[in-house]
Amino acid sequence: MHSELERRMIAVAVPVLAGVVTCSIAQPIQYRVVVRSGDPAPGFFQVPTLDPVFLAEFREIALSDAGDVALLSGFVDPLAPVPPSAAPLGVFRFGARGSRERIVTEDRLVPTSLGAGSGAVVSILDWSIPLQLAASGDLVVTAGILDPMFIPPPVPGNDALIFDAEPDGALSTITSTLEPIGGDAAVQFVEPRFLDTNDAGDLAMNAVLLVDPMDGSEPAFESGVVARRAGGPLRVVARPGTPIGGRAFPLEFERTGAGDAPALVNGIGDLLFSAVLASDGLPSGSARALILAPADESEARALILPGDPAPELPGVEFAGVGTLAVSDSGVFAVVTPVEGPGFGLQSEALYRGTPGSLELVARSGSPTPGLPAGESVQRFRTPTINAAGEVAFVAEFGEAIDSRNDRVVYSDGGGAGLRPLATEGAQATGFAPGVRHDALLFATIDNEGRSAFVSTVASDDRALRGLSLFATDPGGEPFRVAWPGQVIDVAAEGETPRPKTVAGVDLSTLTFGGLDPIELNGSGELAFVAEFTDGSEAVIVATLPASCGTADLASPLGAVSYTDVAMFVELFTAEDARAAAFAEPMDVVNSADIDAFVAAFFAGCAAN
Repeated sequence: MHSELERRMIAVAVPVLAGVVTCSIAQPIQYRVVVRSGDPAPGFFQVPTLDPVFLAEFREIALSDAGDVALLSGFVDPLAPVPPSAAPLGVFRFGARGSRERIVTEDRLVPTSLGAGSGAVVSILDWSIPLQLAASGDLVVTAGILDPMFIPPPVPGNDALIFDAEPDGALSTITSTLEPIGGDAAVQFVEPRFLDTNDAGDLAMNAVLLVDPMDGSEPAFESGVVARRAGGPLRVVARPGTPIGGRAFPLEFERTGAGDAPALVNGIGDLLFSAVLASDGLPSGSARALILAPADESEARALILPGDPAPELPGVEFAGVGTLAVSDSGVFAVVTPVEGPGFGLQSEALYRGTPGSLELVARSGSPTPGLPAGESVQRFRTPTINAAGEVAFVAEFGEAIDSRNDRVVYSDGGGAGLRPLATEGAQATGFAPGVRHDALLFATIDNEGRSAFVSTVASDDRALRGLSLFATDPGGEPFRVAWPGQVIDVAAEGETPRPKTVAGVDLSTLTFGGLDPIELNGSGELAFVAEFTDGSEAVIVATLPASCGTADLASPLGAVSYTDVAMFVELFTAEDARAAAFAEPMDVVNSADIDAFVAAFFAGCAAN
């Protein structure tokens, strides 16, 4: 029980803190304009008396935890003008502290440091492989090249070149078409199908391989999965005939295809992917499985096979593998078709966990919060997951599975449990009454539990309609980040103000080639391309509101207010560990915790 002194201190603290609530101003979103269409293209020789080579038609962006931005963009030379949509492309890197550099551009010679043949030209950068930008600033780029050494080329189309651009500007080749993998002349790289990296520099890739049986017969193309530990050589993880463990009966890798989740590498270097496996021990002779290839390069093994029991669903079995997401810590999320009692055709379940330990998040037909009466979730779009195992995803609900299904965005970030952030047809946060979510598209989550999602919003009379970007504070409350009608000053430092009105978010840059189409980094920054009503665009990094220190206990987070005082009193009187953690001893609530909370409250308020 609390002493009389402690109860009196609470009684005094509440009115004192409530009296300073007028200084609890929510932190505003900070917008940093990285680059604008029409800005000079970095790395080109600019003649002072002529108009500069300028950037146009932004295609893709990537954002690192350090705040650096990589951009795939068109560029236009005034001496050889073309429409922006037909302009050659370049990859450029913009540092968080203002540095700008050109990495590589189409229609130019391949940099000699990459070891291509003399006269080799970069022919294509729009390869549908997303840019990979690590916290260190390392950038992995996939390019197509035309090499005059090969006439005709040994492989139809453009040769592939995958290279790393280090922060100091040095370029190094990772692999290229017809390069042997792991020193094995019998297995050569042809081209990528998907590529993923982590911040440590580990790499996973679905690729087309050219395999020579070395017996005089013709080489054959195969689909496979390859990997690389940071700075090391590529190695083949799986190709047709590769043994796959994890079962009492033998399994072999057969193929990957359009229905498979591409190989992803988590923060500790493990690869997860789905593929079709073959075995006499399978009822149909082959089946799609979820596969783990450990970072220690031990044998890959099947984690999920059709017919395996689905955890927490008695009598229900997995019927395949759907979409997949991995995290920095190794925990993953997977959508799986399921079949069994109570489940109809196209039923799905969403699980998260680690190999051998899966937890059910949601399933088709289960009651989930935030849906209209009588409705239940039916299907799940690609989930995302953070290092703590918290998820964000878009789910479809309604009896019929078709393009008219309504959708809802869910997240359990911040430890608040699974909850809806937005529902199609519902009022859109921050807009005037009657402006609703018309189409919910993507969702993601960062390691702090903040979520972000993209929605097409529309007024009831359709006078307003456009793509908007939303995020949540650390307590899970959604707010607008970018929206039609918003005014953003795009002036560079030293320029006179240049306010522009947002027409919407450029969806093409959000969806280009990646599984995680929203660039939300681990520092509370969200990158996007804003399209303006005058036809121009800009790459913008928004810094999301953070909590105001340890006293920021309750929503709205990003401000200290009477709600935090009320929460502290509730925790203190309940002798909750969160109240005890303000001061030593950390496992006992006492007057020292009150003093520490009061100090933290005033400090957080001053920070605003």
